[in-house]
Amino acid sequence: MSLRPRAVDFDETWGRLQKIVEKIMLEENVTKDTWQDSFSYVYTLCTAYGVDGLFERTYQQTQKFLECHVDRIKTEIQTSDKLHAYQQQWSKYYRGSTYLNFIYGYMNKHHISTNKFNHADHKFGIESNDKKPTLKEISEMALDVWKTRLLEPLSAELVLLLMDSIRNERLGTLQRGSVIHDVIESFVQVDQFLSEKYQLGTYKIHIEKRYLEDTEDYYREEAAKLRASHSCSEYMVLALERLTEEVRRCKNYLHRSSVEAVADKCSAQLVTQHLDFLQSETVPILKGGRYHDLQNMYRLFKPFKVAVEPLNEAVYAFIKEKGIAKLKALYQTPSEQQQPGADNTLAKQFVEAVLEVHGHFSGLIRDHLDSDQQFLASLDKAFMVIVNHKEDGSKNSRASELLAKYCDLLLKKGKMSDHEIDEKLALAITVLKYIEEQDVFQKFYQRNLARRLIHNQSNSMDCEESMIKQLKVACGFDFINKLNRMFTDIGVSGDLNQKFNDYLSDNSTELGFGLQIHVLSAGFWPLGNTPSVSVIIPDEIQRCVNLFKEFYDKKFNGRRLLWLHSLCYVDVKMNGFKKPYIGNMTTYHLAVLSLFNRYEKLTVGEIQTATDITFDTLQKVIESMTINMKVLKLDSTTNAKEVKAEDTVRVNDDFNHKLIKFKIPLVLAKETEKEVQQTRNSVDEDRRMFLQAAIVRIMKSRKQMRHNDLVQEVVKQSVSRFVPNFTMIKRAIEGLIEKAYLERSPSSSDEYLYVA
Repeated sequence: MSLRPRAVDFDETWGRLQKIVEKIMLEENVTKDTWQDSFSYVYTLCTAYGVDGLFERTYQQTQKFLECHVDRIKTEIQTSDKLHAYQQQWSKYYRGSTYLNFIYGYMNKHHISTNKFNHADHKFGIESNDKKPTLKEISEMALDVWKTRLLEPLSAELVLLLMDSIRNERLGTLQRGSVIHDVIESFVQVDQFLSEKYQLGTYKIHIEKRYLEDTEDYYREEAAKLRASHSCSEYMVLALERLTEEVRRCKNYLHRSSVEAVADKCSAQLVTQHLDFLQSETVPILKGGRYHDLQNMYRLFKPFKVAVEPLNEAVYAFIKEKGIAKLKALYQTPSEQQQPGADNTLAKQFVEAVLEVHGHFSGLIRDHLDSDQQFLASLDKAFMVIVNHKEDGSKNSRASELLAKYCDLLLKKGKMSDHEIDEKLALAITVLKYIEEQDVFQKFYQRNLARRLIHNQSNSMDCEESMIKQLKVACGFDFINKLNRMFTDIGVSGDLNQKFNDYLSDNSTELGFGLQIHVLSAGFWPLGNTPSVSVIIPDEIQRCVNLFKEFYDKKFNGRRLLWLHSLCYVDVKMNGFKKPYIGNMTTYHLAVLSLFNRYEKLTVGEIQTATDITFDTLQKVIESMTINMKVLKLDSTTNAKEVKAEDTVRVNDDFNHKLIKFKIPLVLAKETEKEVQQTRNSVDEDRRMFLQAAIVRIMKSRKQMRHNDLVQEVVKQSVSRFVPNFTMIKRAIEGLIEKAYLERSPSSSDEYLYVA
């Protein structure tokens, strides 16, 4: 076939093309040769030589044919089962229009597209007077013919039949899934060639609007029926089933843009219209542990802020109530708290109770509330209250003290492996994150760490360092600065001891026994409350002290050593009994016991004179050596806790112990209420200094501030360590005014000025 333009008999050529078009639209058999001829006919008509307008006549005749064809289809549909007939005819017509677009490809490309406004023209409103009136491509024109001559005239009937079919499907009486889907899809497809703004116009006007109205009406009735005949628990299960079914139905039948709107309409009738009924069951569900019901309630409430917020508040209140009740049960055991080791037991019970409640509700939120961030935030908020709960009549929370004690128990020498200790310490950090008074925890932890390091009681230095790293991550570098320095001192002390031994060797000096000395920096160790009790130590020990002082003074110029004998321990071999024993004791015990190397018996007064120990301290030392570990005995029947200066003490020759090596109880090292109070007083002093430093920093940068603004800024800077009250801040400001760092503004008593 020649591609050159030539003269064409339009009627003859169109007649042949029309027959092929008709067969295609009716889905009759078309041979390969006939199919190829159709392309030739379209090309010939569009390129006819010497004849103007055959392209337009061809386009018009094609449109006229399609209009007649659609009119016949419309008549057939109205005389049969409309939905089914419409589905069949639409499917055939839509496929046919697609095939026609291939046949008319040359016309679309060279005659229609060139004069058609493109997407940019429509978007930006650009129009050109040079372009001819816009024509639709053949498939687009075919769909437009179907829309204007069949779909719109029959839309009311079709939509009514569709809604009836969908209602019947909801009731379970009739299933016409493919028919419903295809008919609704046709409302979308007829606009597929329009600009994006108008593509779903027909669908939204005729289908979506009516579907939403019917959905609202249906579920209003359905919800009322379910509420009247079922409990709240059953209602939630059925409501979720209805929602799931409706969303599935919507995805199967409607355009994806309608899914959210339909779900909202359905949920509004099933949930928001019955909130009073559903919310009345929230507390019973929580108290009854009906967590599956809670999960159902959450799933129903989740899309609605007005519903999920009260649920969140109820969960918060429930967690707080349960947690506080758990801790109150621990604190209300006064008889047990008087027993030895009660504080250790309480510390362990406290942390385990907090972790138990936290783990329970964390699992609840994870498993039943989809780890929703709102509920996780409420969990944290509730535990801030639980962990910092104060015992009745107490002005301070014991959380910091108990957590520090728990960490101390874990890190002391015991039977647990390093892995087990690390796991438990990681859980302890979880509790620490909720403690408001982290500076109090720091003080207690520092004091306990000092004891472990000084007395070599740590289970593992690796665990100690691991804990420091976790504290740094949780609380920051400033929090662990002093703790790091304590470890540094222990390391430096090891080097000093080695150099001291080398010094002794160089001077050919023998001590006669092993010696370990810790040199601690006064500003980094919590030793300010350590009792400074005088004591005359045995000559052997005094010689060691003098030698080390001589060595230290030569090595470091200008440093002063203060010996803390109350923290010193010694292993003493005792040969005066039926069998030899080794006793681990304090310097005070040694000072008393060594006297009996020279004397058979001594009065308490004589012992005090010989050792220079205060009477109160001596009384506790004698108590530990006559009652707790009976290496000495009183000649009189006087109670050891009430000894007098004239009471006589001698070695207990009948002393017997099942262990060869034992430890004499450290009465002086026992934690007392006074020491706890001293630690808290130290914290208060640190806070006062911290607040004053913060105020000076703020005022130095601002120069001038009103009282309320200054208070807010101070709280903001302090909250990571502790939550200051307004009285503390006010006193800090007044102290700085007295020190002339600040002054009140002459123009306003509510304003402060920084004094350079």
